[in-house]
Amino acid sequence: MPEYVDVLKEAVAKSVRDFPEHGLLAYSNVTPYTPNAFIDGMAWLSVLCGASHLAKDYEVSAAAKYAIISLWKVGGKDCRNFGPSRVKDNWKESSKYPGIWWFEKPQVSAGPLGLLFCKRVGVTFPTEFQYIYQGFCESAEGTARLLRSTAWAFGWASRVITALQQHTNTYFMTYLALGQQPPSTMKWMAWDNPFYQYVFGNMYTTDWPDWTRYQGHSESGKNVPFNQRKPSPWPPRNLPDEQWVIDQEVAQDTYTPLCELCVYYLHEAMKKEK
Repeated sequence: MPEYVDVLKEAVAKSVRDFPEHGLLAYSNVTPYTPNAFIDGMAWLSVLCGASHLAKDYEVSAAAKYAIISLWKVGGKDCRNFGPSRVKDNWKESSKYPGIWWFEKPQVSAGPLGLLFCKRVGVTFPTEFQYIYQGFCESAEGTARLLRSTAWAFGWASRVITALQQHTNTYFMTYLALGQQPPSTMKWMAWDNPFYQYVFGNMYTTDWPDWTRYQGHSESGKNVPFNQRKPSPWPPRNLPDEQWVIDQEVAQDTYTPLCELCVYYLHEAMKKEK
């Protein structure tokens, strides 16, 4: 395994905190673990769970599954995040786990789509959590059908109505979950993004943004290489009409390179299939 992948795995491992007294594993999108208000943990933990399963790294897949189950144990299907402190006023104190606070918000698209991807690649969950797992997958199937029916128009319209581009990741997550290629109208969005390229069935390797640095975003500037963009909990986008400033400064927080690790496993699985 390449040395840089060991670095990624170590950084991701440091972004979780074990609560052995409760049998819980909490995830943060910064490393080392810092309680914060990130609410898309289930989505990317699901992608990591499925991708590492595909690549036959079952240890990582099991750890990701454990973190997903921990969310459900704390607050059921609507738990977005939890930790040892009250991050915001709308976090609730757990009545089941002393010293644990959590945030409740329904999982609408990305999280369930990530779990549908897990199901497609053969990931199973313990019997006691099957009702949550199956419920999410069933709702994601409905969401996926709807998004697939509008994807061609979305790819075309997003060139003109830039506000639509905020949904780009959701559409690509849909096709990851389905195991299908997006319509040709969305190809322009994938031009240098390794996650999007994978969804299109292409091998595409590149250096990722340095997750220890930030980069400003401005209306003026020019397109810059993928590895010079702002680190993000989601795959950094660089659509042809998006402008960036190459003015980096040291970040206050260090982002967890979870997306990068997910894409590594997805490409490793693709190599084994070819």
